[in-house]
Amino acid sequence: MISKFEVALEVHKIVRDSFEMLVSSTAIVKESCSSEEYRNYNEVVGRIAKIVMFDILEPLYAEQPALKPQGWDD
Repeated sequence: MISKFEVALEVHKIVRDSFEMLVSSTAIVKESCSSEEYRNYNEVVGRIAKIVMFDILEPLYAEQPALKPQGWDD
């Protein structure tokens, strides 16, 4: 996916930080919104998470295995 390690590392950090923020947002919605709103929001976040994990991070780790976090495959 990205052959230059320095670029892959920078992208990895940005994607992981963005992913963590997105996942954190579900707690805010759960605490502040109706169960239906939370369910709908969480469903969308789940679809985005799948794309991030399988379409961005997995190919990135295949190209740059040193970036793969310990336990990723568990």
